[in-house]
Amino acid sequence: NPAPLWTTVGSFFGYLGSASDTFLRFVASLDLVAFAIMFYALYWAFGQRIACLTILYWGIQWPANYYFTWGAFLRHDWILALMLSFAFAKKRKYVAAGVALAYASLIRVFPGVFFGGGALVIAASLVRRVPIGRPHKLLAAGLLAGVLGFGALSVAVAGPRSYPEFV
Repeated sequence: NPAPLWTTVGSFFGYLGSASDTFLRFVASLDLVAFAIMFYALYWAFGQRIACLTILYWGIQWPANYYFTWGAFLRHDWILALMLSFAFAKKRKYVAAGVALAYASLIRVFPGVFFGGGALVIAASLVRRVPIGRPHKLLAAGLLAGVLGFGALSVAVAGPRSYPEFV
């Protein structure tokens, strides 16, 4: 079953048109747009070398083959959001990084592992009774805003039982 947030985003795009060849090609191309944005974000944050290595890796690994998704749409929005999170963090836009990480985690669950790094730093600060740094506070604020905003939106669209049923 898809996550409630995916149901929300997927239904938005799914209801934009009827099931024609043109419309199905449009929604199937959404992942290509996501890749283009992802590669540009990596170029913007990390430079040409990292962007080129990412494009090279993505082009030669198995999931890039169309058989992997069989024309499905929004299969890679999570990786776009995760890479945007890294790019925003690199550019010190911590609130945006948190929001993007929240989206990635709510759309596919497993990117939530990347909460771990910031959570460890915050936990260590609390244990040592050292003030939590401003970047970590901003990242946490972005995460909270993203979880609350995307969570509320997905509950409004997919229903209040959507998360318990998903779990």
